[in-house]
Amino acid sequence: MQNTLQFVIRRHGNFLYTPRPSVFAVLYGLYNHCWADNTLRESENLEMNKQNKLPPNPPSGIKPDYERLYGVGTHGPLDEDIIVEVLHTELTPRFQECHVAIEQSWPYLRQTQEAKDFLKAYSAFREITQIYPMTAKNWHSGERIPLVHAEEVANDAIALAFQAHYKHAYQSLREIFELTVLQVHFYKVQDKSIVGQWGRGEMRTPTLKEMLNQLGQDSLYKIANDKMGISKKIFTVYDDLGAYVHTRGVPTISMGLTGSNIITFTPEALERFLTLFAKVSHLCVIFLAIFFPTAIIYISGFEKFGHLVPIWLPRKDHVNAIRAVLPTTELQLLENLASQNTWFQQILAKVNTLPDLNKAEIHDTYTQLESASKQGPARLIQLLKETNKVLE
Repeated sequence: MQNTLQFVIRRHGNFLYTPRPSVFAVLYGLYNHCWADNTLRESENLEMNKQNKLPPNPPSGIKPDYERLYGVGTHGPLDEDIIVEVLHTELTPRFQECHVAIEQSWPYLRQTQEAKDFLKAYSAFREITQIYPMTAKNWHSGERIPLVHAEEVANDAIALAFQAHYKHAYQSLREIFELTVLQVHFYKVQDKSIVGQWGRGEMRTPTLKEMLNQLGQDSLYKIANDKMGISKKIFTVYDDLGAYVHTRGVPTISMGLTGSNIITFTPEALERFLTLFAKVSHLCVIFLAIFFPTAIIYISGFEKFGHLVPIWLPRKDHVNAIRAVLPTTELQLLENLASQNTWFQQILAKVNTLPDLNKAEIHDTYTQLESASKQGPARLIQLLKETNKVLE
């Protein structure tokens, strides 16, 4: 008997309202019949009568269903070409649905206060991911990887949300917390060899709770945590996002978020993402500013280094973008903590002792940067290292 592959039409309605026997039960029975019954004749046709899977008057928000193909194998290995065709038939509508969701998501960014808060939060988070100090000593250490990846994860989360993959977008936000705290964990740990071990995949990433408990022993963080309850706030949002990682009931699955089992732009779900992103960004900004006050207090790096200013010394407009997401009370507390931050005070003193460059000298730094870029990465890195060495 030749291998055959039967096609079964699946009605892609909302499975929450599928009457019994469900489409899954039908397919499971059909699978057993095809694979277990050795007497199946080659000419036998397997058909499933099309039935309306929705009640006569479906609830609002249920999208019209459409047909997709599922492959059911009989006797032996499946034909890979046919499986590819079935997969193409299954996924192509999803890609189309994502495109529609993207087109509907962009205009939403100009319509609500939540969207405006999100845009400020995105700008602040994008700037603060550059804040980790890189010098000639730790240039190739990999210490900055967590924040570099955190920025990538943030962009991935936004892309997922715009494609109406809301559940997975929420999950990505949770990872941002882990990476942000991991960055400070690497900064404070005495044994820097663990950075390399982690980078090579030789050790597990500490849990968020483990890292925050260790950081709780830091004097500056303890002051900030006592006054702002930063750890508790992080854990609260982290647990909220954990509901989507561990699927805490129907409201946390994709169909529960959109009211449909096709990929569907849903303003409420997108708005929740924008709100959660702003919360995550806000808490990460506070957390990082405790240890790296250069995020919220401008140091005149451009006036001293011109275009060769280290990326981790943000310019005034970058600092303003970060400060924009912080209320006055939080800014005042963080500024007071900065006066007790030994590392920050040392950097501030070093920069302030340098002379200001005039316009011609600033222009010359741009020429140096442009020339080094043309000579290749090695020369560019060497030039930037020379600048960073001044601040070690």
